[in-house]
Amino acid sequence: MVYAGIDVGKGWLDLALLNLDGQEGEAGKDRAKEQQLLGKKSKESKKSDVIEHYRFNNNPPGRESLVKLLLTRRPRQVVLEASGIYHLPLLALLLEADVAAFLANPYQVAAFRRAWGARNKTDSQDAVLLARFAKAYEGRLERRLPPPAKLAYLKRLLVYREQLIKRATMIKGSIEAAIWVVEAANWGTEAANRGTEAAGQTTEVTSWKAEEAVGQERNRETGQGQVAEQGGEQEAERDGGAEQDRDASQILSWLKEDLQRVRERLSEVAQEINRLLSLLPEAAVLQEQKGVGPQVAAAVLAFLPPALWGSPKRAASFSGLIPEQQHSGSSLHRSRLSKKGPALLRKKLYLAALVAVKHDPEMQAFYLRLLSRGKKRKQALLAVAHKLLRRLTGRLKAYYREQGQRQGDDQRQGRGQKQSQGRKRGHKQNCERGCQENYKESCEPRHGPSDEQNNERNNEPSNEHGELSNEQGYDDRQAHRLVTKQVLEVVEVDGVAG
Repeated sequence: MVYAGIDVGKGWLDLALLNLDGQEGEAGKDRAKEQQLLGKKSKESKKSDVIEHYRFNNNPPGRESLVKLLLTRRPRQVVLEASGIYHLPLLALLLEADVAAFLANPYQVAAFRRAWGARNKTDSQDAVLLARFAKAYEGRLERRLPPPAKLAYLKRLLVYREQLIKRATMIKGSIEAAIWVVEAANWGTEAANRGTEAAGQTTEVTSWKAEEAVGQERNRETGQGQVAEQGGEQEAERDGGAEQDRDASQILSWLKEDLQRVRERLSEVAQEINRLLSLLPEAAVLQEQKGVGPQVAAAVLAFLPPALWGSPKRAASFSGLIPEQQHSGSSLHRSRLSKKGPALLRKKLYLAALVAVKHDPEMQAFYLRLLSRGKKRKQALLAVAHKLLRRLTGRLKAYYREQGQRQGDDQRQGRGQKQSQGRKRGHKQNCERGCQENYKESCEPRHGPSDEQNNERNNEPSNEHGELSNEQGYDDRQAHRLVTKQVLEVVEVDGVAG
């Protein structure tokens, strides 16, 4: 028996084949034969596990080579760990090749690694660990089929929308910072202008004592040079402030243009999400619940696997909205939320809970009851989100049950029509075999008149209107024959009596 584990990375794929039917070497076989010849009983040696390692590039040629090797070795199970988006092409290729591939939960694999006692963590050892995981959980793993194309596209749209929202928030922060920079630049320019005006005033050089003409002239030249020097420095400062003001204003205008483009793209993404939801009948079923709008319905349909749509408990566990309790002996730890699952789904459900406690009387009563028992506001809202998710999956379950009943009724009705038609055909064949000449009137309501009677009726003239249906013409002729027969009987009786 062979089990395969694949550790998926961005650059390459590590494959480990665990062969449980490992054979002994030639030396071991020779020793066993010698012991049998000497009449000694040989102990049955345990078969050792044979592990084979392979590495392929995570590109189309490398993935095809890996699949060809797996088709040659025919492992019982192939397990690979979910690694963001890098495992999706390989998983689709394995399922297309009809390989028994399973996608393991990283949380379960990490717990299995601790239970196995693995000390090191490398790519090759992770592949071996996944192969042993496949052997240990054989028969208990569920095949994770890729979601339909519409749901996969819807999920990518929701993720892209969240990225656009974060980008818009970041741009808004940059705009606020740029506004402060522009204001600071304007203040600096005004201050520089005021300083230039004060320094540009005429400076008079006076002397309290009578000096010689040469000394006075020297002092006058020195004062004029200092004034000219100060004026040049302040003019440069004023030019630098104006340039800084222009730079800050240019960046601010660019940021505003970026924000406008992001908002337009958000509007386009919202329209595309609404278009996809109009193609999914489950979206209308989910939006019947108070507090659930297009975004919440899209998140539930996109992030929950279709296999969990009709399972409330498993859906709540998958989304991470269940509490984790930690009780051991006398030590009691406060339970916390699991948070093992898509965070965006929990976010949307939390926002839906905020709306539901205001507009849904039942959810509001449940929320107030939790608050009266001492729960905090956030804990109560998370409990409402959990209850809301179970309600949504319950609605989907009821919808599928109703659709199944309708489909079953249609199938039963179709089978009934086919059986009725078959009985009519069989009865007509039996009647035609038993009474070819005398066609029974009792058989006619079931399968209509015979071909000979239809031919006779077609040859007869029509009524005064020029048109006569087969059924009306047949009834009139039957009545005419019956009346004629009665008249002849009366005539015969009268003739006998006379």
